[in-house]
Amino acid sequence: MTEQEANDLRNRYRTGNTTDEENQLLHAWYSNQLDQEGLHDYATDREATRKEIWASIAPEPVSRRLPVYVRYAAAAAIAAVITTGIFYFTQHKTQSSNLKAENIQPGGNKATLTLANGKTITLNTDSGLLAAMNPASGVVVSNNTRTGIVTFKFDSNSGKGVNPKNKNEVNVDQAAPNTIATPAGGQYQLILSDGTRVYLNAASKITFPSRFAGNTRTVSVLGEAYFEVSKDPNHPFIVTTSDQTITVLGTHFNVSAYSGEPVKTTLAEGSVRLSSLSSPNKQILKPNQQAVLDRSGFKVSDVVADDVIAWKSGVFKFVETPLSEAMQQIGRWYNVEIALHNLPDTPINANIRRDRNLEQVITALDRAGFTFNYNTKERRLIFVR
Repeated sequence: MTEQEANDLRNRYRTGNTTDEENQLLHAWYSNQLDQEGLHDYATDREATRKEIWASIAPEPVSRRLPVYVRYAAAAAIAAVITTGIFYFTQHKTQSSNLKAENIQPGGNKATLTLANGKTITLNTDSGLLAAMNPASGVVVSNNTRTGIVTFKFDSNSGKGVNPKNKNEVNVDQAAPNTIATPAGGQYQLILSDGTRVYLNAASKITFPSRFAGNTRTVSVLGEAYFEVSKDPNHPFIVTTSDQTITVLGTHFNVSAYSGEPVKTTLAEGSVRLSSLSSPNKQILKPNQQAVLDRSGFKVSDVVADDVIAWKSGVFKFVETPLSEAMQQIGRWYNVEIALHNLPDTPINANIRRDRNLEQVITALDRAGFTFNYNTKERRLIFVR
């Protein structure tokens, strides 16, 4: 049936001049239009709205024949009502689909930088020169949104010639703290003024000075970060968390210090010394060792450091990993809730790329022996079996 024929039927239906067979034909045509919009998965909602629309254009008693222009206006109005119904369902489908697992995309390069003077910059949108510290500091801040790297570069000549009226110039104490924070579903890289590179994982924060001063290089971390520390024997590099202090001279290591989770430090190369803030416990780590800090002190085990730090290369690498720990990592990266209360104690072994959408991750988990359902309303993954 053509659009014109459908308009004629709608017009006659509105005036009560259609047969039962024509009514069925018109209903079938309308249902077919909904199906062509891709709404077959929403039968319940579609049926409810179909009834509402048809009720609104139901035949009414006609006491006299309407003028031609009025009948055409009525037909146009009916067509608009049905088009509105189809549009409603198209929008309803789009909004609902946005909550489906296949539409939950992986995290990416997203973070905010808060400078020492309180200025906040969205790193995933602002590229190029972000700030030039006062000439005495000699630090310029630049950002590359494509690579997701923000750089604090010290250059004794960098502050010279800076226009005092330049909106990018910042007059702050070089030792005052700056902060970079990633949201759930975000990651970013930072190059500090001494050349140390930091990979910041999702839902994490690092606080650091524009330029290190004094005998040590100190930063603080909440969440997870991987450090490639520039060697400087005369200025130890110190990382503090809420529970411990890590002291290094030049090394590569990972620290995971999320609120409510055990603090884990994993050494890739070099050497680090750990100190607990709540006890006199100290611990030296060797490469491919991991220290977990709890109330009793540090518990050290041998690990494959590359497995632990695979996240910075775009992979979830779970090797006999407790399922709850693995799911917390996934939840942070995809910004979804995880129902942890019913997870089994069975560890998981799986390699899952972090650039996959959530539906693909659910499939990978199923292949690893763990079935999850995604609750779109609560934006939550729920363990099934």
